[in-house]
Amino acid sequence: MKKSLAAERQAWIPLVPTPYGPNALCLELANTKSLSGDGDELPDYQAFLNWSLNLGALDPAVAPNLKKLGLKKPALAKKSLQRAKSLREACFAVFSAIASGKTAPKAALTALNQELASCARKLQIESKNGNMQLNWGFAQTQLDSPIWPIALSAAELLTSPLLSRVRECASPTCGWLFLDVSKNSSRRWCDMLSCGNREKARRFQERHKH
Repeated sequence: MKKSLAAERQAWIPLVPTPYGPNALCLELANTKSLSGDGDELPDYQAFLNWSLNLGALDPAVAPNLKKLGLKKPALAKKSLQRAKSLREACFAVFSAIASGKTAPKAALTALNQELASCARKLQIESKNGNMQLNWGFAQTQLDSPIWPIALSAAELLTSPLLSRVRECASPTCGWLFLDVSKNSSRRWCDMLSCGNREKARRFQERHKH
């Protein structure tokens, strides 16, 4: 019997909802920069906070304090943003390679491990309503805290059966990474209505241009 999606993953950080279906947080970070490099959804630290908040990676209760702290300490906020972008590059390099059936670059894996080691020191186990759970505790007041769940998401995905479902959009101009959760594992496009239809139209024109 085919396992359910929930049974195929180590469920601590949930998959985040997107207009194109559920995706891993680390893959969504990789998708914030265009393949050509001329588009970036994270131009500043405040944008990074808003992105994290929208995807549920940042506790709404601590977001206002982080926004204030980022404005109060712009140099540190800029440094945290650069760390997030370095993690983004590492996530793209690792998961793009895996989606293509290649070996993940050692330098990118090293960068992921460095962030994972940093975030692991902030984790703690607490009892809540009779259940044991992991959380970040008071460490969420640090400017770097939105980076930690992304690093943990990458570690979780890399050690999960869902790793075999990581795909890179088949459009040569896209490069978005996503989880193929279709029943027959045949999804090729990040979004059929955009990249899928554009690629079909391009191929049609190529076949009929003579």
